[in-house]
Amino acid sequence: MESLKLYRADDRSIWDTWTPAKNRADDVEAESYSQECALIVRREPHPSNTNQAALHSITIQSPLIKKILDVTFEGFEGLNTQLKQLTFKAPFHPFYYRCHRFEKLRRDEKDEETKSHVDLLYDTLSKEICPHIEVMEDYTKNGVISFEYLWILFAPGMELYAMIDGHDRIILLRDSRYGASMSGEYFSLECKYIECDGSTFGYVDTSIEINSFHGVKKLVDLDAIPSHLRPDISNLIGRLYKRGNKLESLNGFHHMSYSGFYTARSSRQVRKRYVEKGRIVIDANNLGIYAMPGPNLEALECISLSIDDDNMIYKATSRENEIYQNVLKDYENKKTAEFDVENVHLVRWSENAFSRLVLPHGYKDIIHAFVQEQLSRDDEFDDIITGKGIDRFSFG
Repeated sequence: MESLKLYRADDRSIWDTWTPAKNRADDVEAESYSQECALIVRREPHPSNTNQAALHSITIQSPLIKKILDVTFEGFEGLNTQLKQLTFKAPFHPFYYRCHRFEKLRRDEKDEETKSHVDLLYDTLSKEICPHIEVMEDYTKNGVISFEYLWILFAPGMELYAMIDGHDRIILLRDSRYGASMSGEYFSLECKYIECDGSTFGYVDTSIEINSFHGVKKLVDLDAIPSHLRPDISNLIGRLYKRGNKLESLNGFHHMSYSGFYTARSSRQVRKRYVEKGRIVIDANNLGIYAMPGPNLEALECISLSIDDDNMIYKATSRENEIYQNVLKDYENKKTAEFDVENVHLVRWSENAFSRLVLPHGYKDIIHAFVQEQLSRDDEFDDIITGKGIDRFSFG
């Protein structure tokens, strides 16, 4: 089996067939021949050198190659290797992102026919892929990158590190692309992280834009980088896992203490406020009732339903704990507020508060008896102190 080579003079011309065996004037014969080929390779004049042909696209027709590519691109979002017309277009980014896996599968293949088909594809692509690999190795060795080669750095599905609103975050990359606006060129990273609407966990989309720059830039100075390139990433992952695990433990209804800044939101303004040892009530179930509508959530791939604690609504995997949102979205006086998970703590009750309470003679005995009576009726207990339940806080 061989490859069918097509060429066109420009994007307005049709693809012409050229075969080394003979000119195939008969359309039926040409169509039959094209279906027999393992690959259909299309070329056109190079944009910067019209005397040189540039690779435009490759259509995979060989089922043997598709079998190898099925393993190569396993889990690659937005790509289906089972398509009858499986076409890859220049600059063939998916092959770059999975080049090491593709090369290993090619080397390890034992079937001679399959290997010959895969070699045909490899020989066609290697001239396109290898130069980019060499550039990438040089950049990463020196800890820098150019704007033109940012695409090399970001493979779909990888974990990214970014500092968002002053917090360390790990998010998942969906896709990346170059774009332009009135302010200039940029490189957009389309990502996702885990959020909660009060009763359900799911993915929420977000984006990070890296503005164009001249020359090269240090990797650590980018607005986002692959997490494995961040210094001391193992310790950071450990801390983020604990933060995600803490957020997960706050599922349901809890009385907690909070110290630090929080963000109060309304339809008109956003305010940063500070509270010291304040009391909050986390109430996930009532978030959807009292708060503004939350984001549209995409279902998680794996959801654990075997949770013993009825006060929890979801149990995350280890990886999901790393990409949790870092704030609780809470409800306060009919205004949505965001609280930093790491500043939420258990309430430290004073064991000597009642004994130190100064009241007229006999009042303590009355209060003590009243409280004991209320506590003895657990099913009917509602609200001893007027206003205790006014502020409700939920998270997501």
